[in-house]
Amino acid sequence: MLGFKRVRSFGGPFSVTVERANWSWLQQYGWQYEVECASPKWRKSGQVPALFHINQTVSNFHCDSFSTHRWVGRWLAAEANLMLRSESGPVTVSLERGGVIRRDVGPIGFAVVPGELVSISLVVPQGKGVVAFLFRTFPGGESVPPWNSVRPEPRASLEAVESQNAGE
Repeated sequence: MLGFKRVRSFGGPFSVTVERANWSWLQQYGWQYEVECASPKWRKSGQVPALFHINQTVSNFHCDSFSTHRWVGRWLAAEANLMLRSESGPVTVSLERGGVIRRDVGPIGFAVVPGELVSISLVVPQGKGVVAFLFRTFPGGESVPPWNSVRPEPRASLEAVESQNAGE
């Protein structure tokens, strides 16, 4: 997406050098990401190209209690079977066409159709990092969906899906 010449590896971690330019096209795709802290009460949001988090979150993250992490996006790719893998805490997947799947921990498999709004929430206990991965599943294995498979959606879309599925 940004080219190999911009990436500098340090073993596992890496950095990406991005020169000043108009990068607004990157905002077309990916997930709307939000983290909310219960105490002290605050909320920050941004955008990520993929739901693939290993102890990564917003800058200056400090939370003295549990935190809730949310990813919201409209699925643009073809119908697909997805697998959310998380080991951080209770997770909820809400789908616009109806349906809520909740687990205390572990994988959640679900199907999405083109144009569907998907909301994923993960509650992380204090002192524990965010570990969450979304894969597209195939008969031969799994892969991270391409970044242009989903378009970020604003918080209002998330609230509409959550209220629609509140009784489930």
